[in-house]
Amino acid sequence: MSNGQDEATRDLLAPYEGKITSWARVEMEARDQDAEIYDRFIPRFQTDVEIRAYTVAFNGIAGECALEVGCGTGRTLATLPGKSTVGIDLSRRSLLLARARSGDNIDLIQASATHLPFRPAVFGQVLIAGVLNHIPGQEQRAAAIQEASRVLARPGRLVLSVHNYSWAVRRRFPREMVHRNLFWHRFTPEEIESLLRGSLGHSEVKLWGICCLPRWRVGNRLGPVSKWLDVLLSQPGWLSRRLGTLLVARADCLPWED
Repeated sequence: MSNGQDEATRDLLAPYEGKITSWARVEMEARDQDAEIYDRFIPRFQTDVEIRAYTVAFNGIAGECALEVGCGTGRTLATLPGKSTVGIDLSRRSLLLARARSGDNIDLIQASATHLPFRPAVFGQVLIAGVLNHIPGQEQRAAAIQEASRVLARPGRLVLSVHNYSWAVRRRFPREMVHRNLFWHRFTPEEIESLLRGSLGHSEVKLWGICCLPRWRVGNRLGPVSKWLDVLLSQPGWLSRRLGTLLVARADCLPWED
């Protein structure tokens, strides 16, 4: 973001200064309050499309351990291919629901995306789904990607999704806002590519859009066929990046160059 946009972000968050000193604390409390009803906000169509996209994105990458950053209630934890899986989230209440959903085969830890409590290069796969758009400030978003890069083995794969900043959304919503005590930043495809390439180091990045159908009015009503129709719309990358409600990025992080 430009300096002007950083100032706008500070203006959005100003009402919380003094009341709660850390935005992460605001996020944590909001997620704790909404944990039981979170999944109701996500159309079944979107969950199906996301799960397929992340599963396909991880195809062909080996690794013993996998990490989901911001796993929430565990909606997408099962897409990780590692033999050992770890999920982290700010919200303790969300983690309790993720435990009930996932059983005891997954390790769950309360932690922040910008301060991961792991040694370097311990995970072969990292998923960050719908997290970056809730982190205010370009520096903090870059810090989250840098932390993911630090704990990712080389070679390894990062799969990431963010809410898209399409032309239709630009007409209806501001680029940044606070809603229900959650911060929202809407990315452009160019912005997320720039962030990944600047924060991951030696890597190959591919970006496409998913949830190209209107989620509630079309996707949910069409049932199972909607998932496969969305797959077809997601094939042409240049088109899906403009139509998709979500952007998905796959970054293959290569060994560091000497």
